[in-house]
This record gives sequence, structure tokens and C-alpha cells, in this order.
Amino acid sequence: MVLEVDRSGSWCIYCGADGRTSIRKAHVYPQCILKNDLVLPLGVECDTCNEFHGRLERELLNHNRIGSPAMILGIPGKRGRPRRRHGIIERDVVGKISMSGVAKVVSATEEKIEVAYPDIAPLDDGRFRRALCHIALNYMADDVGADVAQHPRFDAVRGYVRYGRGGPWPYVQFMYQDQPIRGALGCLRLRAEVNEIVQVRTYVDDFYVDLESRTGEFLATWAGRTLPRGWALHPATSA
Repeated sequence: MVLEVDRSGSWCIYCGADGRTSIRKAHVYPQCILKNDLVLPLGVECDTCNEFHGRLERELLNHNRIGSPAMILGIPGKRGRPRRRHGIIERDVVGKISMSGVAKVVSATEEKIEVAYPDIAPLDDGRFRRALCHIALNYMADDVGADVAQHPRFDAVRGYVRYGRGGPWPYVQFMYQDQPIRGALGCLRLRAEVNEIVQVRTYVDDFYVDLESRTGEFLATWAGRTLPRGWALHPATSA
């Protein structure tokens, strides 16, 4: 039996290069967060951009709400084995987790003590935002096709992801407090009246990216509509 390779992606949706000779699989959802087989057709993201974005997405693990659960769950690293160490978190050969660094008491009463733990690792906010936008645009290409993702209305976000152009891109994060670590991760495309918004589901939180606007004008409104009844976005989660 002869299998035909799907090369429907003629031009890279990030740099515009001819992607017909690309051989690397571009994942829609990052492998560093969850091992999966959801990939774009060859060439939708060229090999050069794919390699760069793979390094960019490692920044996601430096976020406390992503990297810590990944270590706890023993998510495989590049070598296919659970990471032994990431930042201040270490995992021994039997799976026991330990943390270096000093926690600080934020407040204390007779009923409750609040403790702040150190960050898992220094977070580069700009690279983190670009990595989120990369997931969102890849999901757009997977959901509705590369031809839509190549539309000029996404030029600003593609330039931001690939080259860091234009300064910080807004996102909204919703933190599900006291929720168990999820077993199902992924993305959801939200068609707003005027903009395309993508929800990125991680182990405990949801992140929302507006692919067409740097202002984030509609972001909180649309994010709020996806939350369970009785839940609301906390102002501190808007970025």
C-alpha cells in the first residue's frame, strides 16, 4: 500500500516560506505540556519556524501553573522520560517530588496562614505570551485550515510569534482554584462578533488569546462566557 503525504500547506503561516519540502511535524498543542499526535499538515509551519517555536514553547513550563503540574504528573521531556528537574522542583527515581527554595508567610491569623512559594523558574513574560499565541494560531490553522490562518488579519500576531514584533500581546488567564489536575487538555475556538479568540486549556487554568487584537477589548467578555455558572474572571488574571 502506498501512502500519500498530505502537503496541503504550501506556504508557512508564520514566515511565508515555501513549506513543500518540510519534513518536521508541527504540533498544534505543545508536546512539552502533553504528549500527543495532533499535528498540522506538513508545510503549514515550515521546518525553520517549527524548530524555533519548539524552543519558544519551553517557556510555558516556567509558568508556575503549568510547570509544577507537569513535574507532578511526570510528563516526559525531550528524551521521552519524566524530567528529573525543572527549576526548583526535582523528581527522584521513585517519583517523589521535592522543592528547593524558601517559602514566605504572606499573612497569618489564628484561623489561617497564607504562604507564598517561590516561582518554579524565572519566567520570560514576552516569550510566554508568544508561545500562547503560537498555540492559538496553530489551532486556528488546524480547525479551519491554513488558508484562513494565512489571512492578512492575522499578520500582526504571526509577526509577534515569530519575530516578537509590536510588544506584548494581551491574554486572559482564568485560575480554577482548588480544582484537581485535568486529564483532558486542548484548545477551543470562540467565534466572537468581530474577532477570533482561542481558549488554551492547561492542567488547571484556561488561557485566552485574541488573534486579531492587541487591545484585549473583547477578551475578558468572551472568556467570561465560557466559565461554569457562578464563576467569574478575577481582575488580577487579566494581562
